Amino acid sequence: MEKMFLVNVEYDEKKSRIMCKFSNNLEEINKHTFIHSEKFYPSFFINLRKDLTKTLLSDFSKNIIVTEKRKALEIKAKDYETLQKCKKILQLSTNKNILLIEPERQFLIDSDWSYYDTFYLVENKKINKISQSPLTNLNFILKKIINNLDLKISSRINQVTKKIILTNYLKKKITKEITTTQTINYIFENNFYKKGLPQPQESLPYNYENKQKKDKTIKIDITEPIAYLLTKENNIGYESLNCQCCKPRNIHDKNVLSNSLINVSFLKDGYYYISKDYFWSKEYHIKNKEKEKRESYKKQNSLTSYPVGPFYRKDSKKILLIDALRLKEDKEIEIQENHEYRWFCKKEKAFVSEIIKDILNLKQVVEKSINLTTSLNYSNNSLGQVKKLEKNTLFYLYHSEKNLYTHLLKETISFIQNKNTKFYKQEVDLAIKSIKQKTCDQISQEECRFSIRKETIRTKDRTLLEKINNYFPKINIPVPEISF
Repeated sequence: MEKMFLVNVEYDEKKSRIMCKFSNNLEEINKHTFIHSEKFYPSFFINLRKDLTKTLLSDFSKNIIVTEKRKALEIKAKDYETLQKCKKILQLSTNKNILLIEPERQFLIDSDWSYYDTFYLVENKKINKISQSPLTNLNFILKKIINNLDLKISSRINQVTKKIILTNYLKKKITKEITTTQTINYIFENNFYKKGLPQPQESLPYNYENKQKKDKTIKIDITEPIAYLLTKENNIGYESLNCQCCKPRNIHDKNVLSNSLINVSFLKDGYYYISKDYFWSKEYHIKNKEKEKRESYKKQNSLTSYPVGPFYRKDSKKILLIDALRLKEDKEIEIQENHEYRWFCKKEKAFVSEIIKDILNLKQVVEKSINLTTSLNYSNNSLGQVKKLEKNTLFYLYHSEKNLYTHLLKETISFIQNKNTKFYKQEVDLAIKSIKQKTCDQISQEECRFSIRKETIRTKDRTLLEKINNYFPKINIPVPEISF
């Protein structure tokens, strides 16, 4: 059996087939030695009635197949050109967003293959993919390529490492430098297609935030801890929120999100409170009456956010769960019935959680390799040992991998909450905000101790650092990065 690596994938539209090119020589990895071809019909997904879809696409009925898949319709065509025409007709007719990725990527996703995967060529020219860790396979290839190219400059090692890893991870040939946003966009495209999910239909204007002025606040980056929480304790994603199988029975169920709206009755007259969620309190202020009273209360008490209120004895209102629990404990309210729960599925893992879990695992494996390389080459503080480590290409290779995974992990959370992407969905954004706010509340329950913007906690209280250093290790999550 001959070992080969998948180096290229091409779509032959005239013959409706995919051609996979393999090489058995890593020294000349772009030169193929074997070609495998098979029939392939590309597709996309849309959330639309089947009868309406068939009517709108009646001119293509002989060249397409429309089938129900989960909660969406899959439109499959004999060729990519026909599929593009179908997409255009449906978008113009229904004003729906449709995600259509190139046939090469579709084939690789359907086959669970990727560039640089290892295969065996067996009898009758059949191919079998070798089952092994993607990271193990990539490290073998990267070591060979770097050694063959005799790369001595760390920046060049970083460039080649990023190109090979992203080509494999994204199932897309990377021929030039791409941004982190483009990278994550490809990751989400792949997972939406793999899961058969239609593209979200929400299109909101992007609100650019004013740049923060330099001040003396302590800035705490909580992105990585939140990433752990999203995959370890929660299950936040496009297909996992408000599922039919795990609807909560009460406010204390573990899968209830803190941005659930809880129906309460107030016990005092002229009562205001400060919400734990800055964004929700601002929205409340905009949408509800008595703005002048809130403006006056805010000014008189030198508040940084708008108060919620005023409320009077026996007033009923739906407020955030994170606020209701605190007010209940302080005996300011009574909890009623008929709540608007927001929750996540406890059974089927969301692909966002899986993405984060995969990146975390890859990062942890590389960190072990860095520690091992360092211990072997830097056992003491001698100058000779330092120079030996500096010349070790594996050391630069592993650090390039770690930096890539660290950056992807941090940017993934920001990407999901960015209103300027085609994958923005408000309920997912609000769910992540609620987890951040709940985490901050568990660190310090005192009001207005710190403010959170995006993935950064800002505070002038240095005693908060001790609470953070104590809190995250208790739940087995890394301590966030801190800057002054």
